Amino acid sequence: MIAQFCEQDYRHWDHHLDDFKFANNSARHESTGFTPSFLNFGRELEVPKALYRNEEPVPEEEPSNADREIRRNRLSKLQEVFDLVRVNLSHAFNSQSHYYNLRLRDWRCHVGDRVMKRENPLSSAVKGFAAKLAPKYSGPYTVVKVVSPVVYNLKSDTGKRVNRIHVKDLKPVPFTTELGIP
Repeated sequence: MIAQFCEQDYRHWDHHLDDFKFANNSARHESTGFTPSFLNFGRELEVPKALYRNEEPVPEEEPSNADREIRRNRLSKLQEVFDLVRVNLSHAFNSQSHYYNLRLRDWRCHVGDRVMKRENPLSSAVKGFAAKLAPKYSGPYTVVKVVSPVVYNLKSDTGKRVNRIHVKDLKPVPFTTELGIP
């Protein structure tokens, strides 16, 4: 949002933080179905400097029975909204977890397994190196320690140790690589 708003003038992006905050708090959230301002304050935010206001501020005085009944009704409606939000969030969680789990790879390493490690090289015009054309994985490495179920320490065939590599950056060594076939 900041990048879209500032375009070419990057020096004064912080002058607009209140506008960004208002836009974020008044935007309807896809998962809950409500705006953050409504869920936090029980009402929608008014546009600053609006020509029309919903109601004028009332001076503070002792609430009457009618006012108490109005507040009680408002609280019961808010409770219904919160129940609906819980249901909406549950549906959103199920939908999002379904799509996330489509790409989930339930693979774990064990000590002694042979793996390849993902590389993240950076391009360098000075060196004439294009990262896009570089190999994506290096190795093979041998798993020497399981630090946690998703973090491993590795050792290369030359004896170089690589510590604390996440499972997302590893893949099993292809059978053809182990046989020395490219």
